[in-house]
Parts: sequence; C-alpha cells; structure tokens
Amino acid sequence: MSHKNVMIAIILVLSPWMLNKLFASAPWNATFGGNWQLNVSESRNGASAPAAMNIIQTTDSIIIRRTTGDGVSFTERLGVNGRPCSSMTTSGRKKIGSLQWDSAKESFTETSTLSDVKDSTIVVFDITEHWSLSKEGKKWWKKSISAGGMEMERCIQH
Repeated sequence: MSHKNVMIAIILVLSPWMLNKLFASAPWNATFGGNWQLNVSESRNGASAPAAMNIIQTTDSIIIRRTTGDGVSFTERLGVNGRPCSSMTTSGRKKIGSLQWDSAKESFTETSTLSDVKDSTIVVFDITEHWSLSKEGKKWWKKSISAGGMEMERCIQH
C-alpha cells in the first residue's frame, strides 16, 4: 500500500470520530438561533417586550438583536457559562449580562443588570431570565423576574 493510500485510509477511519468530537463539543443542545416574533396572546406582562428578535448562536455566545414595535433595536452578546458581556439598550441603559446553560444544555438562565440612564455605575435593575425552547423548536418562552419581584412570561415564535 502506498503512502498516499495509507493517509487516505487514516483520514477515512478518523473522519467520523473527528466530526463527532467537533459537534459534541458544542455548549448547547437547543438552538435558539433565527428570527422570532413576540406572541402577545400567549405572553403574560409582555407588552414592554421586543416585538422581534434575531438570534445568532455560536459556541461561545448568543448574539441577540432586539427590535421594538417602533423599529428601534439594540444588539447584545451573552457569553456562555457566566462570561459577562456589556451592551447599551434602546433606553440608554448599560446592560451587563451572561448566560449559564442547564445541565442538559436545552435551556439557559440569563442574569443581567441594567444601569441608571444618567449614571452607568448605578445598577437599577437585577434581572434573571430563564429561556426554554419548545420540543418542536418553533416557540420558546422567556420567564423574567426582576429583583423587585416583577414577573413576566413571554412567548416568542418563528
């Protein structure tokens, strides 16, 4: 067997193993990526929620473009496994957020703080949001609880 044929045989044998390792290393099982719209009829206290979201999911973060009903939007990045990222909201508040996947990597919890509009060193909101995807992947729910106890549940769908 020639050297070239040996190399091809090794590549063919190792390819399935390498592909499995590559995709098994993804930090999630659920895919939230795509274009999503707020479903007001299935939401609770969700009137202030973005009307639309575009989500890009990578191995190290989730990038979310939130757009209001008036067409104003902002983009934020959430680092996986607790790595904080900073962004500026449409209201001019500094937002620092991160996410942590659940043990099955099918849902995640986002923790974030929002600053005062005039002084970004003053935190005025602490928010915890739990994101969970439906089995068919066409809807997801986001349950939010602020430090003051306000609760919202939003249904978002493709």
